Amino acid sequence: MGEAGRLQREDSGWAREKEEERGEETGHSWLRARVKAGIKIPFLPLSAPLLPQDKEIEAAIKIQAWWRGLLVRRTLLHAALRAWIIQCWWRAVLARALEKRRRTMLLLYSRQEGAVVKLQARARMWRIRRCFCRARAAACIIQAYWRWYASRNRKLENNHTTAEHLEIDIKILV
Repeated sequence: MGEAGRLQREDSGWAREKEEERGEETGHSWLRARVKAGIKIPFLPLSAPLLPQDKEIEAAIKIQAWWRGLLVRRTLLHAALRAWIIQCWWRAVLARALEKRRRTMLLLYSRQEGAVVKLQARARMWRIRRCFCRARAAACIIQAYWRWYASRNRKLENNHTTAEHLEIDIKILV
């Protein structure tokens, strides 16, 4: 048992009985001895009447209790402030991590969207280009047939050419 156990036994009357057995005076002599030795006393027994020295001891105990309470409250205040500072710091760390994650996700999303838009544009361009190339090839084929047909008709007309036709042709060219 430690100091707390001894104090509880002393408060319960065990110390008074021992003092009476040894022939010492009852009351607060054990309390005065402890105060003189510099041992902190957390409470006074309530059963015995108070002497003038006991009032001084009680006042000293009250001052010690007030001082200890002040120290405890100050320590608790500092601990609460430190916990609050750590919590603020941690919230800021979480906010920065969340913002970084949000920006990363936004960047990935914008890159994916850009890639999708490029692919769609390329696919549309390829489809339209293919359609244009088919139309151009068809136009080239039609032009080739038309030129062949037109040159054939000209040859046929040239075979039946008379002087009148030549003059008309010349007049047109001039």
